[in-house]
Amino acid sequence: MSTDPEALGGAAVEERDRRFSTERKVQLGFAFALTCLAFASWVSFVSVLSLNRDAASVAHTYQVMNRLDALLSSVVDAQIGGRQYVNLGGEEYLERYRQGIANHSRILPQFRELTADNPA
Repeated sequence: MSTDPEALGGAAVEERDRRFSTERKVQLGFAFALTCLAFASWVSFVSVLSLNRDAASVAHTYQVMNRLDALLSSVVDAQIGGRQYVNLGGEEYLERYRQGIANHSRILPQFRELTADNPA
């Protein structure tokens, strides 16, 4: 029996092994690329969820600040109107006081509703 690789079809076996090796490398490279793509997609998805949650939080904060500003404005209007009515005695100043109190009564429940999740 001959141990010569040529006699046993060694060239064909070697060619098949080399092709298989190259084919295997391409398959592994493709699998690695798909794995990287899946990981990048997952990270992007988690990032978008976090971004949406943060954007909602920022929008809520702006609503709270706007209501607080309106509440402060109504209290200042009531204070100024009351002070001017006491000092000057004009009916138009009393109307400013009443309007400030009405706005305060309308805005305060909205403000409490917005801050119910975190009163501090």
